[in-house]
Parts: sequence; structure tokens; C-alpha cells
Amino acid sequence: MVRSRKLKMASIWDEPTLLEELNELYVKQPEILAAKIHKHLLTTEGITDLTSVATIQDMPKGVSEMVVSKFTLMTTTVVEAVTSGDNAVTKLVIQLQDGLKVETVIIRHGAVTAHNPHGEKRTTLCVSSQVGCKMGCTFCATGTMGEIGDLCAGEILEQLIHARQWAEVSNIVFMGMGEPFNNYKQVVSAVNCMIDGRRFKIAPKRVTVSTVGVIPKIYAFIEDLPMCNLALSLHAPVQEQRMTIVPSAKAFKLPALMEAMDEYIKRTRRTVLIEYVLLAGINDDVETAHNLGKLLQPRKDNVTINLIPYNTTNVSDPYKPPAYPTIQAYIDIVMGEYGCYATVRKEMGGDIAGACGQLVVSKEEQKSAPVTTLVVDLEDMMGKAPKKTSGAAKFGGENAPHQSGAIWPTNQTNKKKQKRTAGVPEKRKESLLVTKNASGGVCKALTAVLVGVASVGLGVALYGGGEL
Repeated sequence: MVRSRKLKMASIWDEPTLLEELNELYVKQPEILAAKIHKHLLTTEGITDLTSVATIQDMPKGVSEMVVSKFTLMTTTVVEAVTSGDNAVTKLVIQLQDGLKVETVIIRHGAVTAHNPHGEKRTTLCVSSQVGCKMGCTFCATGTMGEIGDLCAGEILEQLIHARQWAEVSNIVFMGMGEPFNNYKQVVSAVNCMIDGRRFKIAPKRVTVSTVGVIPKIYAFIEDLPMCNLALSLHAPVQEQRMTIVPSAKAFKLPALMEAMDEYIKRTRRTVLIEYVLLAGINDDVETAHNLGKLLQPRKDNVTINLIPYNTTNVSDPYKPPAYPTIQAYIDIVMGEYGCYATVRKEMGGDIAGACGQLVVSKEEQKSAPVTTLVVDLEDMMGKAPKKTSGAAKFGGENAPHQSGAIWPTNQTNKKKQKRTAGVPEKRKESLLVTKNASGGVCKALTAVLVGVASVGLGVALYGGGEL
């Protein structure tokens, strides 16, 4: 049963709630004022609470008092941060205000996107949109949790704010815990703030939202976020077979799903990333490869198939990844015989349970999580930190997290400043906003084994973002 979530203090980053409160005060142009408040908080150094909102020029009467009394700067905190052995991936466990936990993953290079199937060179953040997931994909650890609760837009954005302590984030993918389209309004609100030039300044083409196929919301996505990318968790090319792997396929049948995808392609002229987890003996045989090729051939110029060898999780079904020759044969069929572009994802982050389908916070952990009042000092968040982070991360001074050899978030256009910020002094206060083996086989010229960390809760590891 989904838990009804009501926060004691709302996140100032939760635009829907902020707009609701501004409308209660009969403020003119509340959307512009909300963006103005966010810009102030993101660009003003030394922010530790919301009292400085009163200093914003032309602030309507009563707004600053309302903000201080009903909102808080941050409602979440990082309670654990684990970095993979190769330093390519960092998984953050984030505690919410009511004690629930979600996971978000930072991929420093190699994330597969619809526009850059060879792997992003810039950092990608994989965010969660729900606590748990009700879609029940049989290979996915998150699905074992069930759907516990939705995240508000502010809690989604706070994942980005936390992640920017570890790396400068250029790409966002909604492929962590939860089905984004089951929390559609909050996800759209968060994305709009991410791509807003007055706020986080992430390019729309560098934002990807994945779905297992909630068809009505795909049509809504076309209208609401046409400049952002869509990723589809397919996993099987035949309806009957897909229902055994993705139970939600019983409600959202494959023919209708393909129609929705075609409409997205037609209206946006964007490429769809097809995520396909390969399960040995289940969906990796020659016949299934031919069926996949036949299904996608009519739209081959507008899809990229990302084949993901199964990563071991704690799900009850005893799945295994296929052997490499099987994967290569699969590629040879879908590419060589049907002309569909396909890539194979190389697992990264498996040593920290940050790989495909491995994101999960157990029910015991959720129940035992204490409900605490979280006080976060953003000034302390900017402190110097150890080069490697493992285990619990605490903000401030020597304990603040920071990736080895990285720089604090800086404006992407200011390359000289970026170089100068390597090894930031301990007292440095930086604004939050300024962040902005094998190839081969028959189709050697076309086949690529890509670096892409899989860290999803949706059942598939969907990483995307946008072209560089």
C-alpha cells in the first residue's frame, strides 16, 4: 500500500507547493517570483537558511515571512555514499524528511544516451522519482519493494543538489527507483526546474525520462516536455513474452505502446532509447532476436537499442546473464539483418550495487529509518573533502564529499575557472547554481561495446541524457 506522504516543512525547491502558497497570498505572476527565489538561493554565496529571501528586490509583502514559516532549505540528507573501485560511479543513499530512503547514482563517464550511444564524456546523474516501484519487473530489485511513496518535485531536485558536491552534473536521467510516469506531475515539475535558465540550466536535450510503457503519460510527455528524451524499457518484442517479464504490459499492450512511441518520434523528431535487459534462456535466443528486429525495423532510423546483460540482484527469479557469444549473435541479427542500431552496455557500479536493476532499500531499512529533523548548512556543503568517499558522508569541512581530482561545480562556459578550481581551498564557498571488450563479430563496423553504468530501479538500467 502506498504511504500518504505529508512533509512537516516543505522543500523550497518544491515548485508546486511554493506556487500554491504564493497564490494564497494573491501574488501577481507567482511563477516568475518562484523562479526569482530559486535563482537567489542558487546564486547567493553563504546561504544557510531562507531568511535572505527578504533581501530580494521588490519582494511582495508577506512572502518572505511565509517562506520562512512554511519551507526549509533542504528536506533530505545523504546518509551513505559509496564509490566504485574504479571511481566511475558513486551511489548516494538519501534519507527523506519522514525517514524513507531512496538511492541516486552519479556516473562520471560513459553513460549511454539516445543522442550519444557511445557513452557520455560528461557526468550523468540517475535520479529516483519514487520510493520503491509497483511495476514489478521480474528482474529488478526495486520492484521487490513495492510502491511505498511518491517523491515531491523538491525531493527530486534535492538529489541534484546533493550530487553536485561530488561532480559537475551535465546530464540527468530519470532511471533510478520508481516509474517516473507513475509520479508524472512531480517529475514534470522537477524537469522544468532543471532545464530552466533561471535555475539549474540543464539543457533539455540532456534530460532523459524512462518508462516501462505507461501509454497515456507518453502522449502527455510529448506535449509537456517535447525537447527532452524518452527511453523505453522493452525487454521483449512479443506481447505474451513481455507480460512474463514486465507485468505492467498486461495493461499497456505492445501494439499500443509502439503507436505511442511512433507518435513521440513523429512529433519530436527525437531518437528513442530502447532498453533491453538480456536474460539467459529467456529473451536472448535467435528467434527473439529476429522478433526484436522485425518489431523495430520500421522505425530503425529513430531508435537505439541498448542491450544490457543481466546484473545479479536479490529478486526471487534465478536469472543469469547470457554468454558473450550469445550477445554477439543477438547483435549480428538485429543489426546485420534488420539494420537496427544496437549497443551493449558494459556493467559498472556492480561492486556497490549500483548496476542495472540493483537499486533497492529493504523494507527493514525503511522501517528502521528514524524520522529526524534535517538541518543542512549549504555553506558547510562547500567545504573541502577527502578524495575518496566510502560509507556515511557528513556535510561540512573535512567530511564534505568530493570526487578525486574533480572540481566544484562551475559555469560550464568558464573553462579557465574550472581548471583553477582543482583542489579547492577548505574555506571556499561556491554557489550551487554555477554548475551548471569487445566489439567485432560480423558487424564490426557497426557494433560497439559501450561503457554505461546501469543503476536503475525501474527494471532496466536506463542511462541517458543528451548529446554533448
